[in-house]
Amino acid sequence: MWNYRILKLSDDTYGLYEVIYNDDGEISAHSENSELTGSSVKDLLDTLRLMLDDAQKSSYNVLEADKIKFAPLTDEDEKSESIEIEDLAKLILKKTGADPSLVTWRNKSEILTTKDKFVNAQKAVKHLKMQETMSLEEGVEATVEWMKEFYKV
Repeated sequence: MWNYRILKLSDDTYGLYEVIYNDDGEISAHSENSELTGSSVKDLLDTLRLMLDDAQKSSYNVLEADKIKFAPLTDEDEKSESIEIEDLAKLILKKTGADPSLVTWRNKSEILTTKDKFVNAQKAVKHLKMQETMSLEEGVEATVEWMKEFYKV
């Protein structure tokens, strides 16, 4: 017999695992990797609800994996600075002098974590006609200086 169980991990995150039981109902094993991870039980359940909701909404239009034609996420012809969220967080921590322990990254096996996303101003340049006047690093530095002055810190 088996089912899915939430396990609390040593790094204080939670994972959804397949758990296998013997004939006496005792746990014999669990899957090596979690199906999903989260920072709390609530986080896990919220993610599962979101996944179920998305699956139900798209169940009438199931995609055939070998027939998907992937489009590029960004237009390679347009030049714009891109940065991963993790690198942006490190830049902000460096410019503010903040303690790096203020940022906690979740388990890498989690689907679509914030850490895996990136920031890019391409759409603002293309659709809003924004013009970049300084680099991202200069912008972060200017923002930090403005906030220090404005908030008197």
